[in-house]
Amino acid sequence: MLASAVFTALAGFAIQGSYAHSSFSTEQALPGTTLNTSLAINHGCDGSPTTEFSVSVPEEITSIEPLEIPNWILSVEYRDGGNASSEGNSSRIVSGFSWSGNLDPEATEEFNMVINVPDIDVSQGNVTLYFPTVQTCANGSIDMVGEEAPHIIVTSAISDNHDHNHDHDHDHDHDHDHDHDHDHDESSAQKIGESITAIMAASILGAAYHLLNN
Repeated sequence: MLASAVFTALAGFAIQGSYAHSSFSTEQALPGTTLNTSLAINHGCDGSPTTEFSVSVPEEITSIEPLEIPNWILSVEYRDGGNASSEGNSSRIVSGFSWSGNLDPEATEEFNMVINVPDIDVSQGNVTLYFPTVQTCANGSIDMVGEEAPHIIVTSAISDNHDHNHDHDHDHDHDHDHDHDHDHDESSAQKIGESITAIMAASILGAAYHLLNN
């Protein structure tokens, strides 16, 4: 009985750990700019489809627009406690929003939004704004909160290793070959990290199976 419980717990841990947490497609921005970005879901919960994806907006953000997605119902909540569909009053301050639908656990969906980045003082360093999210599935859910939550880094200068699709008045000259090499290195590092995670998950399950049968 104890071994079976340990196996179940470790199996859940291994599966959960193998999930890639959602992050913004563009996660760096200059103060006072407009950021067009998105969050992606590329898995379900233990093989079950995603039925809702909700996002909480940090207090520093006073202007954000989640966009309509085909086959999903968009709901928006406001800081005054009200809620409305996507046709609600755009002058109210948004506290959170969610998309409801049905996404196959093997499929990928991008949830787009436009964020007006506040004019934050970053003279003493970057400011990170966290957007807690909850992915609700037909069977279970995945919470991304705290430092694991998707985030936007408000900075005085955009790093070369991040996309920057937002509007600003500064021109930057980038060497194309350097960017290509960096993107390749970043992609390779991500693949290595995913492989290590998969190996660790397999090892945990193997050890749990051995314990269960002894």
